[in-house]
Amino acid sequence: MRGRRTHSRSRLSVGVGVALAAVGLLVAFFLALRYGGPRTMDAIRVFNKWVTNPLMMTMAGRRHWYAAVLRHTGRRSGRAYSTPVVAVPVEGGFVVPLPYGEGVDWLKNVLAAGRATLVVHGTTYHVVSPQVLDAAAVFPMLDPRHRRAWENYRIERFVRLSPAELALVTP
Repeated sequence: MRGRRTHSRSRLSVGVGVALAAVGLLVAFFLALRYGGPRTMDAIRVFNKWVTNPLMMTMAGRRHWYAAVLRHTGRRSGRAYSTPVVAVPVEGGFVVPLPYGEGVDWLKNVLAAGRATLVVHGTTYHVVSPQVLDAAAVFPMLDPRHRRAWENYRIERFVRLSPAELALVTP
């Protein structure tokens, strides 16, 4: 009987240790995102590109999910790509934060093409006229929740996308 209790306690302590480690990594991630320098941000960008984004694509663009899907065409390859982004509706279009700056491939593709397709909450929009704007121009367009969050994470650049036509409802 004594061995079983020890084994049970050992499993419990391992579980608690794993949970604490996960919380610690999450805290470290958000601190790095907020206070990290260029090398830290680049490491987070690479991790997100290869680990987080593929997981996010399973839910992005759905009706009750915060992330949207940006569909764009490669500027050199001509290949079709899909990227999960946060797209906030504002008057006359959408605003997408650029936490990793303007050097990301999806933004270069959208700027080169001048258009993309955005799936937000289950609705598909053809968007055109991408404009890279600074925070001073974007923050007045935002609700207080998004403004506060993006100020906290020191996001300085955004892209604004305008719908080309009326939204196309998708099933």
